Amino acid sequence: MRFDWQMVQEEGKERHRCIIAVLLVLFILTLVAVQSYIGIVEYRNGTGNFDFTGEKFTKCEMARLLYSHGIPLSMINDWVCLVGHESHFRTNVVARHPAWGSLCYGLFQISGDTWCGAEIRGGGCNITCEGLLKDVDVSISCAQLIYKLHGFHAWQGWVDYCQDRNQLTDYTHCIKRYWNVTT
Repeated sequence: MRFDWQMVQEEGKERHRCIIAVLLVLFILTLVAVQSYIGIVEYRNGTGNFDFTGEKFTKCEMARLLYSHGIPLSMINDWVCLVGHESHFRTNVVARHPAWGSLCYGLFQISGDTWCGAEIRGGGCNITCEGLLKDVDVSISCAQLIYKLHGFHAWQGWVDYCQDRNQLTDYTHCIKRYWNVTT
């Protein structure tokens, strides 16, 4: 019996093509899943184009901003942790909530089904969802209302990553240095 090396080589090439095709499909599916999970699908303006004009804050900038909106110094670390895990400190993130499918908006990933109106002011915060993307003051005020009604447990990001106070990074130094605050 004679061994046909050419046939083995052709079968090997076909197998490699199939493996490469499968890996490419898996890569694309993974990329899409990661993008939707971390909110890379940014805010779309009325023209259907992506709008990348949102702000991205540093952790210290966020701590100072929250403090300037009345968040007590003792809670700054929780709020900074929350924003970091919800939006990576970006104002223009719109992401679909993995558990219930609603669109969530802005720094705090506030649910459009409950807290804001799609085209007109509405929801529990009586604002437009677009306002959560464009106006940091509106976003923080709405988040404060949600916190007042439900506490931090309203945000799964806080429950999963910030609830244990012993593990939180301390950002109060950002405020103390900037405003010369003492505790």
